[in-house]
Amino acid sequence: MHNAIDENASDGAKNLHITPSQITKVLIEAAPKTAVLSHFMNRSLKNQQLFKKSLIKSLKSNVVFAEDGLKINL
Repeated sequence: MHNAIDENASDGAKNLHITPSQITKVLIEAAPKTAVLSHFMNRSLKNQQLFKKSLIKSLKSNVVFAEDGLKINL
């Protein structure tokens, strides 16, 4: 799932990418064992750890923030 923008991004950006609250809503509904988030833009990196902490509190899922070269065993 892509997390490319901050919650307070412009409406134009919100039409192209998903916000943290939208990601949380989808993941609560889907209840995956592991959620892998990717496609981060520089403007969202400063809040990435806060967002991850928030997700972990809201979910029963493992949360992984993908990086180039990441390998996940299924």
